[in-house]
Amino acid sequence: MMNNWWNDSTDHLAVCLRSAPVELAAVLPATGRFVVARLDGTRMTDADHAFYEFSDALLFPGYFGWNWDTFSTTIR
Repeated sequence: MMNNWWNDSTDHLAVCLRSAPVELAAVLPATGRFVVARLDGTRMTDADHAFYEFSDALLFPGYFGWNWDTFSTTIR
């Protein structure tokens, strides 16, 4: 089941295109932690490939559940 974690979350995800450079101060949170990762959206042809791209880039733990619910709790 897909919950509404994105709207309820205080965490932020900033997507920046390679062709449109962004000043880091404009996308980084004022406080807290942040991670910068480069993902290849062309390889995210379905949910499994999207999970793989995020898992590989952000070093998800081996017990990652490969579904939307665990994805939302893993990236927090």
